[in-house]
Amino acid sequence: MAVMVLRFTDAKAMAARLSGVPRCIFDEIGCALQQIATDNGIPYLKLAGHEIVAAAGFNQADLGAAAAIADMALTVRDRCVALFEETERSHGFQIGIDCSLAIGGAVGNEPRVFNLWGDAVFVATSMAASALPGTVQATEAVYQRLRENFLFRPRGSFHLPHVGDARTFVLAGRL
Repeated sequence: MAVMVLRFTDAKAMAARLSGVPRCIFDEIGCALQQIATDNGIPYLKLAGHEIVAAAGFNQADLGAAAAIADMALTVRDRCVALFEETERSHGFQIGIDCSLAIGGAVGNEPRVFNLWGDAVFVATSMAASALPGTVQATEAVYQRLRENFLFRPRGSFHLPHVGDARTFVLAGRL
């Protein structure tokens, strides 16, 4: 499973209005995310408070899931940077990505809601929470899968509860 978590850190910035647009930044980002997910074939997109989770690779045969999530993360990063700069605000967002195990399923009564949980979601959330503002932080698993086609910068070690120290990387672009 490949998972991306987009975390917003500035509630005031998210409520800011763009010039000539009736929507706030958060609404603009939400609309952009829906289109980016569609364009990249990302089947799972969920808003939960100040975080948005995207996931791909529900089928083991989907070998392109990690690259699709990385492409989405880069596109989202660039769109968020542009929106924050347009309103002259600091980059009030962080992005984390991971490739590992996750469990998903429909829960509740009708209408049932599909939910995703597990290591990939937990680690991607941790990567987002510790990322530098305006960047995409990736795990070593992501780096190992994508280093041939994407540009990474080493960030150092990061301590994950229940996992231990792990190397992290900043996803900078596509080669």
